[in-house]
Amino acid sequence: MPVFMAIVNWENLNRLLKLFFWYCMVALLIAAMHILFIWATSSSGYYEYLRPLLKKWQIGDTNFMSILAYLNTYLILGRYFSEEIQEKKYQRQVLLLFSLIAVIGVIDYLFFTGFRNYGYFNPIASSSLAIVFSLISLRIIFQKDTLVPIAKNSYFWFALGILVYNSIGLFLRLAGNAIYGDDFILYYKVSMAKDLFFDIAQILIVIGFYRSRFVKYLDNQGNA
Repeated sequence: MPVFMAIVNWENLNRLLKLFFWYCMVALLIAAMHILFIWATSSSGYYEYLRPLLKKWQIGDTNFMSILAYLNTYLILGRYFSEEIQEKKYQRQVLLLFSLIAVIGVIDYLFFTGFRNYGYFNPIASSSLAIVFSLISLRIIFQKDTLVPIAKNSYFWFALGILVYNSIGLFLRLAGNAIYGDDFILYYKVSMAKDLFFDIAQILIVIGFYRSRFVKYLDNQGNA
Protein backbone atom coordinates (compact mmCIF):
# COMPACT_ATOMS: atom_id res chain seq x y z
CA MET A 1 0.00 0.00 0.00
CA PRO A 2 2.66 2.64 0.86
CA VAL A 3 4.54 2.02 -2.39
CA PHE A 4 1.37 2.41 -4.45
CA MET A 5 0.40 5.62 -2.66
CA ALA A 6 3.91 7.00 -3.09
CA ILE A 7 3.87 6.30 -6.84
CA VAL A 8 0.46 7.95 -7.19
CA ASN A 9 1.80 11.06 -5.44
CA TRP A 10 5.31 10.89 -6.91
CA GLU A 11 5.29 14.46 -8.21
CA ASN A 12 4.76 15.70 -4.65
CA LEU A 13 7.67 13.77 -3.15
CA ASN A 14 10.83 15.64 -2.22
CA ARG A 15 14.24 13.98 -1.76
CA LEU A 16 13.49 12.87 1.79
CA LEU A 17 10.13 11.33 0.95
CA LYS A 18 11.65 9.54 -2.06
CA LEU A 19 14.27 8.09 0.25
CA PHE A 20 11.52 6.76 2.50
CA PHE A 21 9.80 5.39 -0.60
CA TRP A 22 12.90 3.32 -1.38
CA TYR A 23 12.90 1.99 2.17
CA CYS A 24 9.30 0.84 1.63
CA MET A 25 10.09 -0.53 -1.83
CA VAL A 26 13.01 -2.63 -0.57
CA ALA A 27 10.82 -3.91 2.29
CA LEU A 28 8.18 -4.91 -0.27
CA LEU A 29 10.74 -6.75 -2.42
CA ILE A 30 12.08 -8.61 0.62
CA ALA A 31 8.54 -9.66 1.56
CA ALA A 32 8.01 -10.87 -2.01
CA MET A 33 11.21 -12.91 -1.76
CA HIS A 34 9.92 -14.58 1.40
CA ILE A 35 6.63 -15.45 -0.28
CA LEU A 36 8.44 -16.75 -3.37
CA PHE A 37 10.73 -18.94 -1.26
CA ILE A 38 7.80 -20.40 0.70
CA TRP A 39 5.92 -21.08 -2.55
CA ALA A 40 8.95 -22.67 -4.21
CA THR A 41 9.65 -24.99 -1.27
CA SER A 42 6.08 -26.06 -0.51
CA SER A 43 3.35 -26.25 -3.10
CA SER A 44 5.35 -25.88 -6.31
CA GLY A 45 7.27 -28.40 -8.36
CA TYR A 46 10.56 -26.65 -7.69
CA TYR A 47 11.14 -28.27 -4.31
CA GLU A 48 12.88 -31.31 -5.79
CA TYR A 49 15.40 -29.04 -7.47
CA LEU A 50 15.93 -27.01 -4.31
CA ARG A 51 16.03 -29.89 -1.83
CA PRO A 52 19.75 -30.75 -2.26
CA LEU A 53 20.69 -27.12 -1.69
CA LEU A 54 18.38 -26.77 1.31
CA LYS A 55 19.75 -29.97 2.78
CA LYS A 56 23.35 -28.94 2.21
CA TRP A 57 22.91 -25.63 3.98
CA GLN A 58 20.35 -26.98 6.50
CA ILE A 59 17.77 -24.37 5.59
CA GLY A 60 14.35 -25.08 7.05
CA ASP A 61 12.75 -21.63 7.08
CA THR A 62 13.22 -18.06 5.88
CA ASN A 63 15.53 -16.92 8.69
CA PHE A 64 18.45 -16.89 6.28
CA MET A 65 16.86 -13.90 4.51
CA SER A 66 16.28 -11.86 7.68
CA ILE A 67 19.56 -9.96 7.28
CA LEU A 68 18.09 -8.19 4.24
CA ALA A 69 15.37 -6.55 6.33
CA TYR A 70 17.88 -5.52 8.98
CA LEU A 71 20.19 -3.98 6.37
CA ASN A 72 17.22 -2.11 4.93
CA THR A 73 16.72 -0.53 8.36
CA TYR A 74 20.39 0.17 8.97
CA LEU A 75 21.25 1.59 5.56
CA ILE A 76 18.15 3.13 3.98
CA LEU A 77 16.02 4.05 7.00
CA GLY A 78 19.20 5.18 8.76
CA ARG A 79 19.95 7.49 5.82
CA TYR A 80 16.41 8.85 5.98
CA PHE A 81 16.72 9.68 9.68
CA SER A 82 20.15 11.25 9.19
CA GLU A 83 18.93 13.55 6.42
CA GLU A 84 15.93 14.60 8.47
CA ILE A 85 18.41 16.15 10.91
CA GLN A 86 19.52 19.47 9.44
CA GLU A 87 22.80 19.84 11.36
CA LYS A 88 25.57 18.37 9.19
CA LYS A 89 27.72 17.18 12.10
CA TYR A 90 24.83 15.20 13.54
CA GLN A 91 23.99 13.77 10.13
CA ARG A 92 27.47 12.26 9.88
CA GLN A 93 27.25 10.86 13.41
CA VAL A 94 23.89 9.22 12.72
CA LEU A 95 25.16 7.71 9.46
CA LEU A 96 28.26 6.42 11.22
CA LEU A 97 26.15 4.86 13.97
CA PHE A 98 23.82 3.05 11.55
CA SER A 99 26.76 1.94 9.39
CA LEU A 100 28.64 0.58 12.39
CA ILE A 101 25.60 -1.38 13.58
CA ALA A 102 25.16 -2.71 10.03
CA VAL A 103 28.72 -4.06 10.02
CA ILE A 104 28.28 -5.64 13.46
CA GLY A 105 24.94 -7.08 12.34
CA VAL A 106 26.49 -8.76 9.29
CA ILE A 107 29.32 -10.17 11.40
CA ASP A 108 26.81 -11.53 13.91
CA TYR A 109 24.73 -13.01 11.08
CA LEU A 110 27.72 -14.72 9.45
CA PHE A 111 29.85 -15.85 12.39
CA PHE A 112 27.85 -15.86 15.63
CA THR A 113 24.07 -16.22 15.39
CA GLY A 114 24.30 -17.74 11.92
CA PHE A 115 21.70 -17.63 9.19
CA ARG A 116 19.64 -20.53 10.55
CA ASN A 117 18.70 -18.95 13.88
CA TYR A 118 16.41 -16.08 14.81
CA GLY A 119 19.08 -14.34 16.89
CA TYR A 120 19.06 -11.48 19.37
CA PHE A 121 21.41 -8.77 18.17
CA ASN A 122 19.82 -7.74 14.87
CA PRO A 123 16.19 -7.89 16.03
CA ILE A 124 16.99 -5.81 19.11
CA ALA A 125 19.40 -3.41 17.40
CA SER A 126 17.19 -2.69 14.37
CA SER A 127 14.03 -2.17 16.44
CA SER A 128 15.82 -0.09 19.08
CA LEU A 129 17.39 2.22 16.50
CA ALA A 130 14.06 2.62 14.71
CA ILE A 131 12.30 3.45 17.99
CA VAL A 132 14.91 5.93 19.21
CA PHE A 133 15.18 7.80 15.92
CA SER A 134 11.44 7.85 15.26
CA LEU A 135 11.11 9.54 18.67
CA ILE A 136 13.86 12.00 17.70
CA SER A 137 12.00 12.60 14.44
CA LEU A 138 8.79 13.36 16.34
CA ARG A 139 10.68 15.73 18.62
CA ILE A 140 12.09 17.59 15.61
CA ILE A 141 8.62 17.84 14.09
CA PHE A 142 6.96 19.18 17.25
CA GLN A 143 9.77 21.64 18.00
CA LYS A 144 9.63 23.35 14.62
CA ASP A 145 7.40 26.32 14.08
CA THR A 146 5.23 25.57 11.07
CA LEU A 147 1.84 26.59 9.76
CA VAL A 148 1.21 23.08 8.45
CA PRO A 149 -0.93 21.06 10.91
CA ILE A 150 0.63 17.90 12.30
CA ALA A 151 -2.10 15.80 10.65
CA LYS A 152 -0.87 17.06 7.25
CA ASN A 153 2.81 16.47 7.98
CA SER A 154 4.12 13.40 6.12
CA TYR A 155 7.15 13.10 8.40
CA PHE A 156 4.86 12.79 11.41
CA TRP A 157 2.97 9.85 9.92
CA PHE A 158 6.18 8.10 8.85
CA ALA A 159 7.71 8.46 12.32
CA LEU A 160 4.49 7.28 13.95
CA GLY A 161 4.27 4.24 11.68
CA ILE A 162 7.89 3.25 12.36
CA LEU A 163 7.39 3.81 16.10
CA VAL A 164 4.17 1.77 16.35
CA TYR A 165 5.50 -1.23 14.49
CA ASN A 166 8.91 -1.37 16.14
CA SER A 167 7.69 -0.66 19.68
CA ILE A 168 5.33 -3.60 19.56
CA GLY A 169 7.60 -5.52 17.23
CA LEU A 170 10.53 -5.39 19.65
CA PHE A 171 8.52 -7.16 22.33
CA LEU A 172 7.03 -9.63 19.88
CA ARG A 173 10.41 -10.38 18.32
CA LEU A 174 11.87 -11.14 21.73
CA ALA A 175 8.86 -13.30 22.59
CA GLY A 176 9.13 -15.04 19.23
CA ASN A 177 12.80 -15.70 19.82
CA ALA A 178 12.05 -17.27 23.21
CA ILE A 179 9.40 -19.66 21.89
CA TYR A 180 10.82 -20.27 18.41
CA GLY A 181 11.11 -24.02 17.86
CA ASP A 182 9.42 -24.87 21.19
CA ASP A 183 5.77 -24.00 20.70
CA PHE A 184 4.78 -23.61 17.06
CA ILE A 185 1.16 -22.69 17.79
CA LEU A 186 2.15 -19.92 20.21
CA TYR A 187 4.82 -18.73 17.80
CA TYR A 188 2.20 -18.57 15.05
CA LYS A 189 -0.08 -16.47 17.28
CA VAL A 190 2.78 -14.11 18.10
CA SER A 191 3.54 -13.78 14.39
CA MET A 192 -0.10 -12.93 13.68
CA ALA A 193 -0.02 -10.21 16.35
CA LYS A 194 3.13 -8.76 14.80
CA ASP A 195 1.46 -8.81 11.38
CA LEU A 196 -1.52 -6.89 12.79
CA PHE A 197 0.67 -4.06 14.04
CA PHE A 198 2.57 -4.15 10.77
CA ASP A 199 -0.71 -3.52 8.95
CA ILE A 200 -1.47 -0.60 11.27
CA ALA A 201 1.97 0.86 10.58
CA GLN A 202 1.39 0.46 6.84
CA ILE A 203 -1.83 2.45 7.08
CA LEU A 204 -0.04 5.26 8.94
CA ILE A 205 2.68 5.36 6.29
CA VAL A 206 0.06 5.40 3.52
CA ILE A 207 -1.46 8.49 5.18
CA GLY A 208 2.01 10.04 5.17
CA PHE A 209 2.40 9.59 1.41
CA TYR A 210 -1.17 10.77 0.88
CA ARG A 211 -0.32 13.98 2.74
CA SER A 212 2.80 14.51 0.62
CA ARG A 213 1.17 17.37 -1.29
CA PHE A 214 1.75 19.53 1.80
CA VAL A 215 5.47 18.81 2.03
CA LYS A 216 6.32 21.74 -0.25
CA TYR A 217 5.04 24.09 2.44
CA LEU A 218 7.28 22.38 5.00
CA ASP A 219 10.25 22.73 2.62
CA ASN A 220 9.56 26.44 2.13
CA GLN A 221 9.64 26.88 5.90
CA GLY A 222 12.88 24.93 6.23
CA ASN A 223 11.32 21.87 7.80
CA ALA A 224 12.68 19.19 5.48
